[in-house]
Amino acid sequence: MSPVDPRLKFADFLVRLAADDVCSEEWQALVVAHYGDEVLENVRRRCVQLAIGASTWGDWSVSEREGFRSLAAELRGQASD
Repeated sequence: MSPVDPRLKFADFLVRLAADDVCSEEWQALVVAHYGDEVLENVRRRCVQLAIGASTWGDWSVSEREGFRSLAAELRGQASD
């Protein structure tokens, strides 16, 4: 069994985040952490910026949800680069 590409794992998380299907423990494990992978770290920061823009955590606007999904697509396009 091969290890899951961290970019794909984070991309899956972003899609679930947009669908309100994540828990605070997962947020802590994936978003609070910092990454040595420059691409992944850049997307992580942008995810945090989107989340900070919400009036209430988890009460994402359509724009924020699209932003999370867009970041996921970006990461998937760069998986294993």
